[in-house]
Amino acid sequence: AVDGISLTVAGVTKAGFRLWIIPHTLAVTVLRERKVGDVVNLEADLLGKYVEQFLSARNKRR
Repeated sequence: AVDGISLTVAGVTKAGFRLWIIPHTLAVTVLRERKVGDVVNLEADLLGKYVEQFLSARNKRR
């Protein structure tokens, strides 16, 4: 989530990331005020954290 808004990641690079944002979400949230380079609050998906831990543990056992 970005600033508490759950979004879909469209791409990731070493320099940053791109998001899919539907027009309604953009219109009714603080995202409309954000610019490239602004500081935002990032929150990782809890399920994603569990998957990462599972895969990491599995790879260590191999």
